Amino acid sequence: MTASRTLPLKGISQLARPGALLTILINISVFENHDYCQKLGLPQFDIEKAKPRLVSRYREVGIDLKRVQVLDQNVPHQTTWGQKLTKGSGSRRTLFLEGMIR
Repeated sequence: MTASRTLPLKGISQLARPGALLTILINISVFENHDYCQKLGLPQFDIEKAKPRLVSRYREVGIDLKRVQVLDQNVPHQTTWGQKLTKGSGSRRTLFLEGMIR
């Protein structure tokens, strides 16, 4: 994440009250298509390498991540978007981020 890409996160953190809980679901299935990622210039996704950077970048914008986890199924929120992340493909993977606004 570059500084300009953290701006939307900064906006989210400024909208919420300190102490508010934030849950973010990101479809990371695209990283399983290595040819497509290579074409887009995306690096291979490794949660262990990404986790410290995610925690650091979110902290910079006022969000303390408490949980960073890859879910293969069972997205915990039954929202329309959460259901779209898991249905339609048996191999969908979701990055689950849970944090608190400072």
